[in-house]
Amino acid sequence: MPDINNRFTGQGARELVDAISRGDDAYIAQALQLNPSAIRVQTIDLSTAPTNPVLVNFPFKSVYVASASDSSALVSMRPFSDSENNDYAPLRLKDSVGWDYSISRCFLTWTAQAGKTMTLVFFTDAKFTSGSFNTQVTSSLDGTSINDFSSVTVTADGTAKLIDSTHNVIEVFNEGPGDLWVGGSGVSAAAGAEKGYRLPAGYGKRYRNSGSLYYACLTAGTIFRYQTET
Repeated sequence: MPDINNRFTGQGARELVDAISRGDDAYIAQALQLNPSAIRVQTIDLSTAPTNPVLVNFPFKSVYVASASDSSALVSMRPFSDSENNDYAPLRLKDSVGWDYSISRCFLTWTAQAGKTMTLVFFTDAKFTSGSFNTQVTSSLDGTSINDFSSVTVTADGTAKLIDSTHNVIEVFNEGPGDLWVGGSGVSAAAGAEKGYRLPAGYGKRYRNSGSLYYACLTAGTIFRYQTET
């Protein structure tokens, strides 16, 4: 590999950095002059299913589910066109989807979900990922020791069961086959009365919180693993 110290002269390095900075300055100046729509927010009433998929007719790079009535509220999105070239992607609370380049439009659909709403935030010129509004700060709360993964095979009845109560950080991964609901002591997987955060098979979640974490599941034989930091 070439020696990075010899790839640029001092003047060449300064010119390159200045050029990059001028690009940022030009983008800011353009934004001030044109006042572009950088963020669009749409709240959807999920009480009635649409007859046809709903068209979102503006370009965007990413979409984020900012809020929903609960974690089971579901909207499905298909980018570009409503054709079978693309499958519908499920969107639930706090999900985000982004692309390197702009999507010209998308289509949304959902089944009737009585009394539920969902708010989608579209970023027209930014690749947003869920959680990037928050500054990550490492502190003593993260713990000083990492424990081995533990595995749990579910005996299903849909009621809350304790995962762990002595941790600073806990990470849960659902191997499936059933959905796993995680949260506080009131978490529930009962059909129509789900409470908590839904983890489908193949998904995981990390909590930086020392509170007791519970799970609920309706599918016997579902396996999940968890790891704690203390």
